[in-house]
Amino acid sequence: MLKIIGISHEIEDENTGAIADFHVIEYASIDYKYHTATATVNGYVNRKAFERGRNPLCSHTLTIQTAHIDSDAEISRQWLYGQAVLPEAANSVFAGAELVTADE
Repeated sequence: MLKIIGISHEIEDENTGAIADFHVIEYASIDYKYHTATATVNGYVNRKAFERGRNPLCSHTLTIQTAHIDSDAEISRQWLYGQAVLPEAANSVFAGAELVTADE
């Protein structure tokens, strides 16, 4: 079974000019009262750098607000990845990006 493990999308780091191409959700919080999920997505030079335990090059915070988030909702990292790359996700730097999958 395939599992989403990250996002492939080139983003230039403003401080260094280096390109981060592999991004991973490493923190998430959910506010059921206001139907909001917040995720911290850290960007690495590539997947190999992430797998080798290198430090992230950049970090982005995504805020997802939807009626789907209610007291009965089960929000997973997989769902958050899917929301981050939706073409209509106007507040996401990852809108339209490619999801990276791997066998579980």
